[in-house]
Amino acid sequence: MKRNVATILIYKDMDILYKGDGPYWSGKNPTLFPFISSPNEKKYIYEGVTYPCKNHGLIRYSTLETIVDDGKQVTMRLLANEETLKEYPFKFEYKITYKLDNNRVLINYEITNLDDKTMPFTFGLHPGFIVRDFSKMKLIFKDDEQATLFNQKDRSESIVKLGTYTNFLEDLAKLDTVIFKNLKSKYVTLQMPEYSINIDMSKFKYLALWTADPNSNYICIEPWLSINNIKPSNNPFDPKFELEYIEPKQTYNIDYYFEIV
Repeated sequence: MKRNVATILIYKDMDILYKGDGPYWSGKNPTLFPFISSPNEKKYIYEGVTYPCKNHGLIRYSTLETIVDDGKQVTMRLLANEETLKEYPFKFEYKITYKLDNNRVLINYEITNLDDKTMPFTFGLHPGFIVRDFSKMKLIFKDDEQATLFNQKDRSESIVKLGTYTNFLEDLAKLDTVIFKNLKSKYVTLQMPEYSINIDMSKFKYLALWTADPNSNYICIEPWLSINNIKPSNNPFDPKFELEYIEPKQTYNIDYYFEIV
C-alpha cells in the first residue's frame, strides 16, 4: 500500500497539524532529506556530475509505501529508485514511524545506506502547526534562554534573549526564516489560548521558524541538524558544512516528539 497524505492530529475536535490545504503553502509536514533548502539554480555538481534537485530534497515529493499499520504504529518507507538516483546518487532506505503515547506523538526516522560508498546528507524536520491568531501565540523557551539568531540573508549572527518569544512575525519579515542556534532548551512550547504544544529539540542543533505569509494560519517549527548553507556555494555536500555521514550498509537513527499539554 502506498500513501501520500497529510498527517492528521485532532485534539478536542481541533486540527493541530497543518494539512497543506491553505492558499499560502501546500506542504504537509515534510522531512528535509538529503539536504535543507536547495541550490540557487535547482541543481548541483557532485563528483563531476550535475544533478537536478527540488527544494528540501526527496522525501516531500515522494510517495512512501506503508509497511506497518497495526493500530499501534504506522511505518512508511522509501527505497532509492531510478527517479531518486537522478537527484541523489546513493542507494538508501528511508523509514518514518509514528506512534501515539497518550497526548504525545513519537516519530522515528531510520536511514540505511544500501550503497557501497559513504553517504553524505543533512536532515531537518518541517512540521506546520495551526495558529488561529498570531497575536495570541507565544513561543516559550527556558527562562534564562539566550541564543544566537542567524541571518541567512547576509550570514550574520546576533545574540538574543528569548524566554517568552512573541516577535515571530516581526523577525520573519526581516529574515525570511527565523533560525536559532546554541539553544539550551530541550524543547520549545507553542502556547495558544486553546492548548500548548511541546516540540522536542533535544537531538537537534538548530531551530527554524517559518510561515509563508502573516495572513496564513500556521507556523512551522523546524528542528534541523545543520544550517542551510547551500545557497552561498550551490553545493549541498560541501565537506565544510555540518554534514552527517552513513557508512556502507549502516543505519542512522534519530527521533523526536511533540505533545499537547
